[in-house]
Amino acid sequence: MKTKFIILAVMSGMFLAGCIDDIGNYDYTNAEVIIPIVESNLEEHYDVITLEQLVLEPEIKGDESQYDYLWYAYSSSMSSLPIDTLGFDKKLDYNVILNPGTYKLVFKATDKQNLTSTYQKTELTVSSPFGLGFFVNKYENDYTDVDFIDRDGVVNSNIFQTINGEGLKGQPVNSSFFSVGYSYQVEDEDGNITQYSDEPGYIVCSDNGFKIYHGETMEELNNFETAFMELPEVKKPQGVVAASIGYGMINNNSVHLYGTSGNNIGKFGYPYPDNNYNLSKYLVNGTTSFLTFDNHSGSFLAYSSSKNEPIVFDNYKDYELLYLAAQPYYMYISYYSYALLKHKTEDKALIIKITTPYLASSYFLSTEYQVPTSIDLPNAKVFAISGANTVMYYSNGDNKVNYYNYGNQTEQNTLTLPEDEEVVYMKNVYDLMYGPNIFLVLTEKDGSWKLRVYNFEGATPDLELPAVETYSGSGVPSSVVYRDGNTYISY
Repeated sequence: MKTKFIILAVMSGMFLAGCIDDIGNYDYTNAEVIIPIVESNLEEHYDVITLEQLVLEPEIKGDESQYDYLWYAYSSSMSSLPIDTLGFDKKLDYNVILNPGTYKLVFKATDKQNLTSTYQKTELTVSSPFGLGFFVNKYENDYTDVDFIDRDGVVNSNIFQTINGEGLKGQPVNSSFFSVGYSYQVEDEDGNITQYSDEPGYIVCSDNGFKIYHGETMEELNNFETAFMELPEVKKPQGVVAASIGYGMINNNSVHLYGTSGNNIGKFGYPYPDNNYNLSKYLVNGTTSFLTFDNHSGSFLAYSSSKNEPIVFDNYKDYELLYLAAQPYYMYISYYSYALLKHKTEDKALIIKITTPYLASSYFLSTEYQVPTSIDLPNAKVFAISGANTVMYYSNGDNKVNYYNYGNQTEQNTLTLPEDEEVVYMKNVYDLMYGPNIFLVLTEKDGSWKLRVYNFEGATPDLELPAVETYSGSGVPSSVVYRDGNTYISY
């Protein structure tokens, strides 16, 4: 070991001597001129929103005019993407047009005489302007479109028309958003195919079809004609829902699934057998499956990617479904779903609390709550389930919001709006982990919409008045999607 050390030391000395003797065209008398010196370093991380202005200006020691400058960025997660050049001046003044994602941002200063360079690196996270806010689905001028209320409270009208040149023909059915679950392919002019995986996807349905938009840019990615493995003969979308396992779609009383696992290229699979079903418009996230109801047979149906046929629970043959909703409680997980059933011939109704994780294993675990005949809930037109309380909100299509507490069988009015407004949609946005717990009320008046956002009175189901935010826009409203970057599925 000692001999090797001596040899290495001698060899190191030889190389060192060679470096000292061979000075080339460089002046080594002052080590500070070998590379540019950056006196003020960049911060470790920057957050920006698409189309914002990013301004950075490091301090350089010495004569700044003797250096060439370069700013560039590259994706931290997708090495196949090209490097983007952002600027050639010491001061970066850049209108951010990078796609949403996380990047390495690099500042390079090069000495014009000796061509030595110094680098400063930082991390840059680019967020979409659509990363936080409300999507109001609406119908206007024969098209379905959305108005987006951004984080500053600004109503941006007709997003699909603005970005893609047109909305979606027909009246709105529903929509669903999943921030990491959509994969698709893009083919360029030369026939080269690029695969994009686990991208945010926003699926919007009308009675004339559906379109799939990129959740960060709102650019159209696919539509009814391109988003199936086998194109259905009949175009009749009834609803779509996102879950941790993918998307579920009902079209013409048949269910199609899109799984997030495997090498999906952005297409829904082959239809499950329809067995002459008359499926409800409600399709919900059942944790490991998708849950809906057949009004013809009075059966709950669970669809799982591990099964070739729906799992049938024919417990309620004498009932019709009025409402079905999942109760999300943590990011994208739904442990319970709630159904409101009304007897076809008798004056009685049920609320069914369904434990959803066991549906895919053919177990229907549920709790039934009889609704007293004195309660007006079964006659309502608009419903919403509470995220934290044993209540179901409802409106008769007028200006009032009530709730029924199925735990203690009491009923109460919690909101009365101006008489000329009609409630068309309600939602309790609730997430146990990340904290949003607000109540949304969407109303319509003379072809225009108004969205009110309420907090709750403490831990009670009562709405705290007045509304904390109120927004308005044109078009006949249908529903609202709340988008929060902390959650996978937007509610």
